[in-house]
Amino acid sequence: RQQAHAGWVCLALRRGGAGWFSGALDGTLRRWSARGEAEGSRELVAPIQALASLSGDRAAVGTAEGEVLIVAPGVTPWAIGRHQGAVRALLALPGGLLASAGEDDWVRLWSLSGAPARAFPHEDFVTSLALLRSPSGPLLASGSYDQTVSIWPLAGAAEPISLPE
Repeated sequence: RQQAHAGWVCLALRRGGAGWFSGALDGTLRRWSARGEAEGSRELVAPIQALASLSGDRAAVGTAEGEVLIVAPGVTPWAIGRHQGAVRALLALPGGLLASAGEDDWVRLWSLSGAPARAFPHEDFVTSLALLRSPSGPLLASGSYDQTVSIWPLAGAAEPISLPE
């Protein structure tokens, strides 16, 4: 057990089992080995509220101010998108996409280059994201403070898939 941050902490496993990232309200992003040894840290300006692991030791960071950032060793972090309110969840998706969920009641998909891909609405802020596999292709599940779970196809129609009662 180590105290690595001030404020509550979010985690993301690094790709390939190489360790994990931790980020917190103190605005610090840390990279850890699989043995729990600190490998590096980055001070960001804004409080971190969501993390996702990307390839090549890169992390996606969602901030309390609504920014979606990409952070990589030795490079200045860059913004690929923004929510109107805090980012609550991030998820790396197939095809070089990143999903972000925010307090603005939207799930947004971004290409890692920063181009907005699609957006899906909720009636209240979105708290969680998950990737589902189906015979028809990958699906994105989103959970919201509106007490719903929505299932969105990543290709084709922008309407959610209805879930049985």
